[in-house]
Amino acid sequence: MSHPGGIPASIDLLEPPTGDGATQFQQSAPTESAAQSGLVQNSTKLGLTMQTTREGIQETAQQLIHDLNLKRKSDAALITDFKKDLEEKVTETCKAVDLHMFQCYERNGQIMQEKLQTLFATLERIHKIEQEMEQFKQALGIFYKDIHCQSNK
Repeated sequence: MSHPGGIPASIDLLEPPTGDGATQFQQSAPTESAAQSGLVQNSTKLGLTMQTTREGIQETAQQLIHDLNLKRKSDAALITDFKKDLEEKVTETCKAVDLHMFQCYERNGQIMQEKLQTLFATLERIHKIEQEMEQFKQALGIFYKDIHCQSNK
């Protein structure tokens, strides 16, 4: 699995290579001279030292890879925890914003209700005044007719 950015999520542990002959020495045939025999023993010791060093380096590299993989798992867990905490904070903040909006709606609703009541009361008074004016207009019309009729007589 790869991480965004092309970084592998984990590194596969390396298997030690099988002997390819490059770092291993072979002993000479038993018919060799003593000088050659001493050279073979030194070569064998050198081969063991090189093989031990190679194995040590491989073990160290594998331990580093193992440690790196553990660190990456730890980092992934940290990010997961961070995302979870962040989601909780966002949810908490959204709830607080919702509550604040509801409170604003309640407060504004009460103000609007008072203003609407005032408006409807004013409209009702206007309607009554219009009715009174209509009655006055009719009474004035009757009065005018009466005055006009009496003056013609």
